[in-house]
Amino acid sequence: MGDSRSIKVDVRIISSTNRNLLQEVNQGSFREDLYYRVSIVPIELPSLRERVSDIPLLVNYFLRKFREGDKPIMIDPEAIERLKGHSWPGNVRELSNVIQEMMLFNKGGDTLTLHDLPPHFFLKDANPGEEKQGGIHLAGLVADLEKKWITQKLKECGWNREKAASLLGITRKMLTDRMKKYRIQLPGRKTLHS
Repeated sequence: MGDSRSIKVDVRIISSTNRNLLQEVNQGSFREDLYYRVSIVPIELPSLRERVSDIPLLVNYFLRKFREGDKPIMIDPEAIERLKGHSWPGNVRELSNVIQEMMLFNKGGDTLTLHDLPPHFFLKDANPGEEKQGGIHLAGLVADLEKKWITQKLKECGWNREKAASLLGITRKMLTDRMKKYRIQLPGRKTLHS
């Protein structure tokens, strides 16, 4: 465009959407000419909840993608089963985020377990029927989140308690007390006990 001669290019465009474009064309909210330009080989990909058998494959892919160093990270079969039972409203992107979070808060082992799953994976199972009535074990949820947040900040600071306390906006003594409470173990040292 804007030149007097044609220039040959070899380009392949891949576009994606979560909408039914043909329906959008019929409703007048997507240009028909553009639809026929981009819709050469349409591929429909079902949502993650409709292809549960893909979850272990995707989990293993994300474990390789997000690992640090050469040491392989495994995942416990019970954790895989819990992941398979999730509804995945955020599809593959949500699964990617969950695996990244599990690896971030991993207790230091080479295998991810049920304990590494985000707290919301356990809300439905806390007490059958309780979720329908609006009841949530708030104290346990808050404690779990606090423990994970403290552990994350300690890792970010190379386990320097002074720096971590500053990042958390608490005193070093408060941090030490919480570490004892949650039995957070410093690398190469014994667990702090209260």
